[in-house]
Amino acid sequence: MRGLITALPVLSWHGCVDGWEFCPEQNHTKVREIEDTIHKLRERLMEAENTLQTLVKTKVALEHDLSIKANSLFLDQEKCMGTRKSFPSTPRLVGYT
Repeated sequence: MRGLITALPVLSWHGCVDGWEFCPEQNHTKVREIEDTIHKLRERLMEAENTLQTLVKTKVALEHDLSIKANSLFLDQEKCMGTRKSFPSTPRLVGYT
């Protein structure tokens, strides 16, 4: 908003005959364009912030899932593999070997 307040005095003397005549209707249009641009940029900022929040939540969920899978692999390899190797294989149990 501060930029808009600064722009108002400049716009009141800009773009008219010889660059110095007061043209309120033309300035009003320029101010409206600036306000519309500010509004659109704020909307885009809100969308970007919402997208960022969604991405952060997704990242946290993926990191959690990854840690669970890493723990499962650790348990399988370190805790269960020795026990599993001591049992005969399925084909041997069925009698194919």
